[in-house]
Order: sequence, then C-alpha cells, then structure tokens
Amino acid sequence: MKREPQHVICRLADEAAAITHPEAALEKLHDLRDALERFENERVAEALRSGSSFSAIARALGISRQAAHRRYRDLAPMAIETLRLSSHSRRAVQLACQEADSAGADGVASEHLLLGVLRSGGGTSLALEAIGVSVDAVRKCIAGANAATRTAVEKDPAGRAVLAQAADIARARSARHVDPEHIALAALDGEDGGAARAVTAIGVTPASVRERLGCTHDNEVAGEAA
Repeated sequence: MKREPQHVICRLADEAAAITHPEAALEKLHDLRDALERFENERVAEALRSGSSFSAIARALGISRQAAHRRYRDLAPMAIETLRLSSHSRRAVQLACQEADSAGADGVASEHLLLGVLRSGGGTSLALEAIGVSVDAVRKCIAGANAATRTAVEKDPAGRAVLAQAADIARARSARHVDPEHIALAALDGEDGGAARAVTAIGVTPASVRERLGCTHDNEVAGEAA
C-alpha cells in the first residue's frame, strides 16, 4: 500500500532524529530532503493548476519570483506558459529593444521595457506621464546612473524575467493577453532594479505608480481597439 507523502516525511524525520550514528543520520536526512522536494513540487503544481501566480508562490516560499519561475516553470500547465503579448505590448517590446540598442546594452533590462511602454502610447503611457514618469525623465535618470550600475545590468539582462512576471500579473487580473500596464508593473519589480531606480530618481514612488496603474486596464484595451 502506497503511503501518503506527508506520512513518509514524518517517518523519515522521526528515523533521522532517532539515529545516533552520524553518517547513517545524514543518509536518512538525504532521503528526507528528497521526499520534501517531491512534496513541495506536488503542492506547487497544485497551486499553479488552481491559478496561483509564480509571484504568489514565491512569496509563500520566501524566495524571489525569478527563482520560483526558474525552479518550477516545468510544473506549469500549458495554458500558463502560452499567454501571449497583445499587439500593443509587442510594439512596446520592440521599442524597448531599440532603447537597449541605443544605450549600447547587451540586452533588454527593466528600464528599457519601461521606456518601451512609455513610447508605445495608449492609456498606460498617459497614466505614467500624468504623474511625471515620461520618456525624457526616465532617459535622463538612466543616463545619470553610475557606470558600475549600468555594467551590472548589461551583464545580466532581466528582460525575459520581467516579461514572465508580466504574464503572472496578467493572469492574476484574468486578462486574455499581456498588456503594457502588466509590463510596466513587472518592470518596477525587475530584479535588476533599473526601472525602480529611474522612477524613484524622478521623485515618484513605485507604490504610486502601482496605484495609478491599478485602474488603467479598461483604458488600455479601449485605446488598442481604436
């Protein structure tokens, strides 16, 4: 009869605690770690199937969203992996690539994606400009960044991770596509910190940007359909 995973874990923990020989105890702990990893993967897969985002799973496990995606992306249902960019978002990403090329960066980072969203126009761009986050202001802050920061960003581009997080945000909002507002929100949380630093340097808090973008989705869809 197959034992439930939690019963196996409890048994292995009891046995590891009871063993007095150090090497034998370590071997039992190895078995325990394997059992815990299998159990964790099962729980993560259940959470993903039920609609949880990688961000929510990361918070629950006390790790970064990027780490959670790297570790568990193979557990995601196909529907999660195939959420597509809207046509407006594809344009924003193209503009972000242009910004990265113009800056001489090795890849697209979070600040380039933020610039791409701003340059793409539409409801999200207007909402950001209304609180002072404009193309010129962001470019000025990026240009004023110290060389050490720019080098670190260029060596470890975070564009893919930002877009993956944007898909998480879109799913959490029950959106059919990844829209510019989702990219902007994800860029602010980018692990490289470029977009968040630029916004903060302008004098706008990331929290105020998130609050502003919380109600722009309907405007964005309407603008894209026009």
